[in-house]
Amino acid sequence: MYEESISIYNRNNLINIGIRDIEKYHGGLCPGILIGFKATELAIERLWNSEVPQRDEFLIIISEKVCECVIDSFEFITRARSRGNLIIKPTNKRGIDWSFIFVRRSTDRAIEIRLKDAISPRKRLPKSKRDEFSRMIKNSDAHKLFYVKEKDEID
Repeated sequence: MYEESISIYNRNNLINIGIRDIEKYHGGLCPGILIGFKATELAIERLWNSEVPQRDEFLIIISEKVCECVIDSFEFITRARSRGNLIIKPTNKRGIDWSFIFVRRSTDRAIEIRLKDAISPRKRLPKSKRDEFSRMIKNSDAHKLFYVKEKDEID
């Protein structure tokens, strides 16, 4: 069975990170893990094109309403939180926030990636719906899941 993976450098070591790796780190598979993985995959495609990024090249800006599962996904892939490259901002939004700003630190190029409204749950789903939602996210192309917008300024 094919599993998507993200290639990334940790200093001089090239590593490949799959969803199962993040699942083990997090302690289970949930929609937030998959959304974080797919968003990071899309950010790498947009900000690095065909280059393989270094972990310390990421700056990620999120709101305090982002679920912890997404943060675990970002942390496992990029180590942004432990390296001080994850900024969590207060917000007045209600419900879960599914938008993330990724910045390529060496170029200051930034994009906002936001889960499409038609897909986006605003509150915690019951277990049966979470499993169904997870399957849909896992089997969907990232381009169909998210809106992507270039950012001229970092909020």
